[in-house]
Amino acid sequence: MPKMLSKVLVFLVLAAVVVLSLAYMQMQRYLTTPLPIPQGGVEYTLAKGGSLNAMAYSLSNKGLLTSPRWLIAYSRLSARGQVIKAGDYWLDEGLTPLTLLDKLEQGDVRYYQLTL
Repeated sequence: MPKMLSKVLVFLVLAAVVVLSLAYMQMQRYLTTPLPIPQGGVEYTLAKGGSLNAMAYSLSNKGLLTSPRWLIAYSRLSARGQVIKAGDYWLDEGLTPLTLLDKLEQGDVRYYQLTL
């Protein structure tokens, strides 16, 4: 019986390694694939106190972020996106989820020229 138990345990560990490896590869592919941002770009406003979760689902509802859960999972696993800056962001075509996260962390907001 112990020999059978050890075989089952080895199988379960190998299965878990395969599943985690596939999930990691899928996450990496998602994070480096450009978002479906229309030609010419889009403006997005992140309200003060807004969270990465709320922003991810908001962009998803607008069709600009295909899988908000992957971005949120990456953020939690890597401890990134904990502090994002509010403001108006210009999202250019070719932007990936990773570069979006960089923009939000750095506060790469859109500036406006005011003439008096």
